[in-house]
Amino acid sequence: MIIAALFVAVIAFSAINEFFDANVTDDSRYIQLVKERIDNGNVKVIAGVFDANEKIMATQSWEGEKLDDELEAVFNGQEYVLRVL
Repeated sequence: MIIAALFVAVIAFSAINEFFDANVTDDSRYIQLVKERIDNGNVKVIAGVFDANEKIMATQSWEGEKLDDELEAVFNGQEYVLRVL
């Protein structure tokens, strides 16, 4: 399992997409994104790749001041995104 955390001013969809491209395998069954506002006012996005047994295969988080427009569109006003592969 890979775990990492990064701080950036703007969390970009392209960075999250690169994480998924690098970590989704034939054994992956779904991906998940969670967005939360943290105490310091920043936003945190956590991405995860899961297998068929719901075991985490890889995860990474990003903290930043805001999301880019493309990532805002992915969340579409929600705090959670799940996509079955």
